[in-house]
Amino acid sequence: MLLVARNEERLQRVTEEIGSGECHYMAADITESDQIAACVHYAQSELGGLDILLANAGISGPSACIEDYPEADFEYILKVNVTGTWLCLKHVLPVLKNNPEGGSVIITSSGAGLFGLADLSGYVTSKHALTGLMRTAALECAGHKVRVNLICPGPVKSTMTDSIGADFGMTPEQYEKIVSETIPMGRYATLDETADMMLFLASESSRYCTGCIFPLDGGKAMH
Repeated sequence: MLLVARNEERLQRVTEEIGSGECHYMAADITESDQIAACVHYAQSELGGLDILLANAGISGPSACIEDYPEADFEYILKVNVTGTWLCLKHVLPVLKNNPEGGSVIITSSGAGLFGLADLSGYVTSKHALTGLMRTAALECAGHKVRVNLICPGPVKSTMTDSIGADFGMTPEQYEKIVSETIPMGRYATLDETADMMLFLASESSRYCTGCIFPLDGGKAMH
């Protein structure tokens, strides 16, 4: 397993928790093509290849109505969430296509990729774009035994969700209470529940799933 993120200190800590014999890490910025290429090269040369890509990196950006939304923030969200994911696919898909057994790509989107959210135009736009990217990749890869799917988590108990609430001037507890009232199951998802969906799509249990969107939102997408 190779973990890739910008924060080397956190990478090192998580790697130690998992066990350095099973997990390796590289600090990299997914918006930099050469850095992603270096990670792919390391996985091939040092770890025996690639079978699964979890494209999970993303940012939420500020909260503001469209006319007040900072242009630089809008562009940066698209650069990280869309271009960064595209670069991961650009460098990883050739490797997966050459695998005799194929592979699996899991892209993390959001419930914001299924419907609109006021004051989050940058985040919502980026997550809708990932649907088109996933479907295109799924069609290009289907003949190579490479599956490409999209997960759309609703609110998950995490620092990102808490930061969105902070942008609206709420404590994590206040924001969670208000948002949970809009979810039929009445609560946030846990990180473990999100990981379980990712593991399903990485496993052979999902071997006939490709080009699919998997909501993970306690029923919120039904509204």
